[in-house]
Amino acid sequence: LETSLILHGMLALSARFSSSPLFDGIKPPQRGDRFGQRAKAIYDNSIRAIRHPNLRYLQGCILLAFYLYSCEPDSQGWLVIGACSRLAYDLGLNKIDDDYQSDSAARTISNLEWSEREELRRAWWCVWELDTFASAIACRPPTIDSSKMQVLLPVSDHTWFANVPVESAIIDPNPLVAWQTLRGCPNQDERAWFLVINFLLLIAYDLGQQKKPDPQRTKDIEAAVACYTLLLPPQFHLDSGSILFNSEHFRRSNWIISTNIMLQGCQTFVRFITEKASLNLSSNSKNQLLAPLAAASKFGAREMDYRPYAEQVYRCIRQWPPEYIPCNSPFIGCLVLGPAAIHMRVAKGLGSGSDTGRKPPFIEVELLKLALGHIARFWGIGSAILGEISILMLVGKRATKQP
Repeated sequence: LETSLILHGMLALSARFSSSPLFDGIKPPQRGDRFGQRAKAIYDNSIRAIRHPNLRYLQGCILLAFYLYSCEPDSQGWLVIGACSRLAYDLGLNKIDDDYQSDSAARTISNLEWSEREELRRAWWCVWELDTFASAIACRPPTIDSSKMQVLLPVSDHTWFANVPVESAIIDPNPLVAWQTLRGCPNQDERAWFLVINFLLLIAYDLGQQKKPDPQRTKDIEAAVACYTLLLPPQFHLDSGSILFNSEHFRRSNWIISTNIMLQGCQTFVRFITEKASLNLSSNSKNQLLAPLAAASKFGAREMDYRPYAEQVYRCIRQWPPEYIPCNSPFIGCLVLGPAAIHMRVAKGLGSGSDTGRKPPFIEVELLKLALGHIARFWGIGSAILGEISILMLVGKRATKQP
């Protein structure tokens, strides 16, 4: 059962990149559909009857949840992600390293035991990412309580595959401590840094959902994000020359790009809070789970005041080779568009006021659409995001025509 679920989940995700003649005439996003449908059938027939779920079953469910949400967020994917969260809790993955800080013996385990624990940690962080992403884009509360998890950040694939233990760290729920989780830590993997800013983004998002955010907590997250930005290692700087895209380094470079885009999203959220911006969720979107992504907004400042964050995203895209964009998580497309589609709103503003002698109008709009188009070539969620852009642009045109 578990092996079949995992295998079909893997094929559902990987078939889109296949050059096999078996997929001739089938567009890349649909090549894995039959495997995904089979995986969903296995899940539906097993989830209610399973009595003793194990790690392998959870891993199969994670692959299925990722597949469903990468096609397009819907209620089926939402429910599977919720099941993944509960299965992870049932397996005790939220407290894998509960003894790490208090028991020195936990740091001197055998290489094999460390490797087995690392596999558990990776399963937990996959579930956590799915849960936080699905909740954030839909403006719904997450299933996982991020303030009560004792799990070390994952190390690099290279060290894990080699069974070489590397000391890592647990993210403290206090943002004033969380930002420096990896300061001086032997684990300097790019994905670990990405997870830290993702954690800070979640804190900012939670604050933004409150009717009256606590002023001190708002100052804390603002300071934490600023300190994280200054702490980032040199390889994360866009002008460092260390971002290399080839078959050997594209994983590392994609995490660097994602971290920078996530950082801009986090800074935008923090500014939303400090300037008391609000979202009007009565969107024209056909997908209610994506509606908040491009919902009409009431900003406490002019939209163009968010230009510095948008400009950094445009810089990321300019350094992102098109052939490697689909190799990143397709979920990053939501942050390419930006919270409340702010990066697209800024791009429209730049186009409206651009000097046609300097550059064509709306060139940044085209930049965003082209980047998302490369995601859409392989992932259904990319097409869904482009659909939100079309609605946003249409609503904007109607607004400019009104007297």
